[in-house]
Amino acid sequence: MKLRSHSESHIVELDDGSVWQIFPGDLNKTLAWKPEIDLHLERTVGEIGAYVVVSAIDQSRVRVIPAGKSWPVEEVRDVLQEEAERKERL
Repeated sequence: MKLRSHSESHIVELDDGSVWQIFPGDLNKTLAWKPEIDLHLERTVGEIGAYVVVSAIDQSRVRVIPAGKSWPVEEVRDVLQEEAERKERL
């Protein structure tokens, strides 16, 4: 699957026509994405959101939800805080 559009920092459209909203903590992983990048979509369990888009280049995983849906504010806050604390410990 290829990237069709990434005109807004938090929205990606794939060449299958699906449109996804990127998790706020993962935006930096998508900044270098180009149309020729190979991506694939996977269902997830135990992560915020039900899907991830995986880059074939570096296997980075970007959490996504269908465009038009809203991220649960409290969960987002908790996940971002946990990830920040994890980085501080490293």
